[in-house]
Amino acid sequence: MRATLDMAVFLGVGTIIGLAAGLLFLLLLRHYLIPDWLHNTALLAGVVIALVGANYVRAESGLVAVTVFGIVMANQNRVEVKHMIEFKENLRVLLISCLFIVLASRLRWDDIVSLGWGGVLFLVVLIAVIRPLAVAVSTLGSKLTWRERVFLAWLHPRGIVAAAVSSIFALELAAHAQHANLDPAMVAEIERIVPVTFLVICGTVAVYGLTAGPLARWLRVAEANPQGVLFAGASKPAREMALAIREEGISVIMVDTNANNIAAARMNGLSTSLANISSQYVLEELDFSGIGRLIAITPNDEVNALAAREFADFFGRAETYQLPTHAIDTSREQTGSPQRMSPHRTGRLLFHRDASYQRLAERFRAGAVVKKTHLTDEFTYADFRKHYGESTLLLFTLTEQGRLRINTVSDPLSPQPGQTVLALVDERDEG
Repeated sequence: MRATLDMAVFLGVGTIIGLAAGLLFLLLLRHYLIPDWLHNTALLAGVVIALVGANYVRAESGLVAVTVFGIVMANQNRVEVKHMIEFKENLRVLLISCLFIVLASRLRWDDIVSLGWGGVLFLVVLIAVIRPLAVAVSTLGSKLTWRERVFLAWLHPRGIVAAAVSSIFALELAAHAQHANLDPAMVAEIERIVPVTFLVICGTVAVYGLTAGPLARWLRVAEANPQGVLFAGASKPAREMALAIREEGISVIMVDTNANNIAAARMNGLSTSLANISSQYVLEELDFSGIGRLIAITPNDEVNALAAREFADFFGRAETYQLPTHAIDTSREQTGSPQRMSPHRTGRLLFHRDASYQRLAERFRAGAVVKKTHLTDEFTYADFRKHYGESTLLLFTLTEQGRLRINTVSDPLSPQPGQTVLALVDERDEG
């Protein structure tokens, strides 16, 4: 009964203080009482104050307080916290790295070796028996496929939480054992808690880290290099490109706020979503399985740039593309122009410096088509251009391994024999 009451007090104090601190911090942000450049510093200070304050009122309740603080921040939609989350991630890597070193410094190699084959057997049972049973029970009645269940059953590396809790637990038990004059054999068992935990951490990280990737690919629940394309915009130019890519077996998703564009794309059998490309819905609800890059082809240059910036964190800057525009500064001489976007605020520029949306739309209205041709030693890309004319605009190439490569202003492609060329050619040049 006493233990239950202590736990209730422990959780209650942490929850109340964490909730109060989180709401207060949101209030300050909501009314712009903290300058933008101090958000990260203020957040760190608020978390530390909540932690220390909760621990002062009730020992060890600080962890609950900061957890509740984080829950409050993550589940509100009144204040933008993305920049603070990025700061938290950087800080987390630094602090966890230091904490691992501090906790591991209490161990000697002999402590690990002394566990013997019993420690290894414990690790094997944890990986091969306990984890699969836990997943099997917890996923009963779910819609997960057997492949997804197997992958979940195999993946569960332990980390810093286990190390920190076991270290604190062992220290507390050791201190209690000294005061209670416990049997030396029991004290020795208590001292084995930390090395057992670190053996589990090292073992699970090594096993899962080395096998998770190959297993995911073998089960076909992940792709090492997803080739699919997320199109921002479903207008005529975007639809024609998406159709050409999909015909090569590459996944395509089209997102647009224009219902007519979406309806036309659906009539062509393309996967679509009627949504704003920068909305939280797109990031959280769409299935991006097999999708590895963004191509922004909307009539609005600012929307293209915003989409590229939004998905740079998701796909990486190397895989976010947008159409060029005269509003984008691509020359050093014009860097100071007040009407030009900075290059670092945009995605990689597609196809050619003059391939703006207006120019592409004009060519498609005039009858231009996306032409696919397999190059050989007898029919090279030079022959292709000679046949279809100098107005040919190279869009993509497909390697012999089926990899999609995108032509950009900064890194123009040089199609080779054995590759398939996808290019925009004018109708008058087809003959």
